[in-house]
Amino acid sequence: MRGKPRGRPFPRGHPQYGHIQKGSKHAHTLAREAGKARALKEAEITAERTMREIGRVGFSDIGQLFDAQGTLRQMKALPASVRASVASVKTLKTNLVSGDGAQETTREVKLWDKMSALNTLAKHFGLVTDKYEVTLSGNLELVAAALDRMKEQNRAKAREKH
Repeated sequence: MRGKPRGRPFPRGHPQYGHIQKGSKHAHTLAREAGKARALKEAEITAERTMREIGRVGFSDIGQLFDAQGTLRQMKALPASVRASVASVKTLKTNLVSGDGAQETTREVKLWDKMSALNTLAKHFGLVTDKYEVTLSGNLELVAAALDRMKEQNRAKAREKH
């Protein structure tokens, strides 16, 4: 009987065999991946939380950092969703008018990159794509010519960037 496989279709330890031998390379890989998954779960690192944090930055409102008089609020008083959008805060004490002896306090607040967060969300929801789907049919010579034109357009774009 030629062409018909004899014996088991998969070697012992292969995932499709039905079990994994103790000490096999595949068992170690599965154990390592399970360990990573456990660590992520314990640290509460999930896809949902990741999207929520990106959304906090993407939809942040700098106005929430200030009170009605335009004074910067204390960081402890800000909601967690607002604090998540703050990358850093610098406090500078300077003497604006020399000789008056008075020091002025200036605070500089830097927020995380809002456009980067929005771009990440747009890609996740399929609003922006980095790939093109092309359906070709017909004459192979026409297909080859279309591919050549696309390659040339890409080369021209690359030259424009440099």
